[in-house]
Amino acid sequence: MSTLARRIAGLRPEVVSITKAAVDAIAPPIPHAAYAVENEGLYAAFGDDVTELAHKLLAAGIQTRGGERNHERIANGI
Repeated sequence: MSTLARRIAGLRPEVVSITKAAVDAIAPPIPHAAYAVENEGLYAAFGDDVTELAHKLLAAGIQTRGGERNHERIANGI
């Protein structure tokens, strides 16, 4: 568990609730149209070469705990 998670877990439930309500009140929701535009652009950019690279990176363990710590080394080695 991270330090931040421990700190949050140690707070009284009402403090967490009040804090979440305050964050929700000031963080405007992102319109669904923005997600549609973003997804359309991302899907257009991901061709077979990107998919192949993603599979190689995953096979090399880039999303494991160790892989996250050695992300650059793994990515540069593919």
